Parts: sequence; structure tokens; C-alpha cells
Amino acid sequence: MRTYALVFGVISISSLVSPAVADSFPTRRAGLWEATISLNGGGAPQVSRQCVDASTEESLRGLVGQGGPKGMCAVSTVEKVADGYKMHAECSIAGSSMVTDGSFTGDFEREYRGSLVSVMEPAMVGTGRTETTIHAVYKGDCPSDMKPGDISVNGGAVVNATESVAKAQEALEALKNNPELAKAMREMQRAAQGRR
Repeated sequence: MRTYALVFGVISISSLVSPAVADSFPTRRAGLWEATISLNGGGAPQVSRQCVDASTEESLRGLVGQGGPKGMCAVSTVEKVADGYKMHAECSIAGSSMVTDGSFTGDFEREYRGSLVSVMEPAMVGTGRTETTIHAVYKGDCPSDMKPGDISVNGGAVVNATESVAKAQEALEALKNNPELAKAMREMQRAAQGRR
């Protein structure tokens, strides 16, 4: 299951920070951001704390690049609208397509909110649709034990997001056209359907 969390996580990051032809999301204010992330409206939300600055924001954009990780997203756009931003991404991983649409509001200086809907076809591990909500709040200067790029989820170990995305990119590249993974995902999907 960690593999799929990694895949979805990196593609979500790519959708958020990848530069678009027309517009892009604003750079977040430097300092500590705390984000509450809920998936499918159920279960305990994930709470992440991330230290950012202009350099780490730009690094994430560069690591992900146009079109998502290693060009896995044929379409990746951000559009400035009256009340915020809309994004759309069409990505491919291990034989499944994932289309994500989202909207974001806020000033990215003190707070922002986002809503993402992703549809996978065929379903990945029995999941064909996910809905994610994000509420991020600026908390001030980064604490002394965190440097720009560092992130901690639910009070766990601190990892560096820039380094993690680079490693995840390598893993995704290895998985992208892996026929064994695609076969395993189809088998898990059949098994999940058989349990219904």
C-alpha cells in the first residue's frame, strides 16, 4: 500500500506546483505552514507541518517539471479565476489514467483551502475515485529544528520534501511502465470486485 500512497502523493504534488502554460499557483509565504488534509470525507485527517521558502518552492517546481513527474501528466494546467485558482491534470501510471480537477481559494500568505477530485480508470487497488480537501494555515517562522523543505506528518519524523520528491520521482519512473505492477494492480482490482 505504501507504493500507491507514494504514487498518489507525488502526482498530487505535481498537480499543485507544476508550472502551467497560462497561470500558476502563488508561491507560499516563507515560514511554517500547517495543512489539514482529509480524504473521502472520512477517517482522521492528516496534519502536516512544512517549512518553506522561495527556494524550496522553486525546487519543487523544478523537480516535478512541466507535465508532472517525468512527463507522466500529458495535461497539467492552472487557471486564475475570480475566486481563486482551478487546476486540471491528466496523468498515467502503470496502465491506469488519473484525471484530477481541483479548486483553491485563499491568499497563500496566511491561509488557503483546496478541494481535489481524482478519478482513476481502471481503478487502482479497488479505488476509482478520491476526494481530497486541504486547509493550510501560516504559523509564523519555522522552528529551529526545521529547515526549508522539511515536512512532518501527524507529528512523525521530519523528512525533506524536496529530497523525497526527487526519490519518489525515481521510484515512479521505475514503476511507470512496469508490466508486473500493472498486472498486480489488475489482479487486486479483480479481487476487490469479487469481495463486493
